[in-house]
Amino acid sequence: MTITPTILNLVEHIGETLGRWSISTDNELSPKLRRINRIRTIQASLAIENNSLSVEQVTAVIDGKRVLGLPREIQEVRNALNAYEHLPQWQPTDINDLLSAHGLLMAGLLDVETVIREQQDGYYQALADADQMADSAPFVSFMLQALLTAMSETTLTDPVSDPVSDPVNLLLAVFQTDEALKIGDLLERLGLQHRPTFRKNYLRPALEGGWIEMTQPQSPNSPVQKYRLSGKGKKWERLSLS
Repeated sequence: MTITPTILNLVEHIGETLGRWSISTDNELSPKLRRINRIRTIQASLAIENNSLSVEQVTAVIDGKRVLGLPREIQEVRNALNAYEHLPQWQPTDINDLLSAHGLLMAGLLDVETVIREQQDGYYQALADADQMADSAPFVSFMLQALLTAMSETTLTDPVSDPVSDPVNLLLAVFQTDEALKIGDLLERLGLQHRPTFRKNYLRPALEGGWIEMTQPQSPNSPVQKYRLSGKGKKWERLSLS
């Protein structure tokens, strides 16, 4: 393999980041800070595999709260937490421990090889470049960059405990797959009357989360405005019913 300047630069940055982490963790961490670090680690690790759950959603899953998300991604969080708790018991050189870790991480999931990821263009391009050059340097550079990006995103901030509310779940449940509904229709199906409360607790979070969309996005206040499930909302609906 060719050791390129890019690889050397990435390794240097990763080393610096690890050094900062080491210094910051030498001091005694409070239970709250340890918990935040664990949540950030799980979220960043899963994000490398294109898990779309945010830090806030991962926090909610760990807290045992209901989360609006793909069942597979929620299961990945649970599996990662389970593996994290077993980590002190494992030895990295023991093949049985490696198999045990793999079993926990894949519990209730399809094998990775059978899951088609939507955002792996860069990954496959790096593999193709490495194959064409007969040199693994492009792929190593890609993986190092992914690692550095994940590490950079693992900052010590306090996550919100309950980002996804039950009202959004209730709102999505009243939609049929391809229908568009006015606010009056949604209020009727939900058995609600107070529009400001509906907009604040149901409509706005669903729009901001990308679960529903407007039929007239250029005119939000249009009198003929309707709302429908977005592509993301439809995918969630299919998986939740399967």
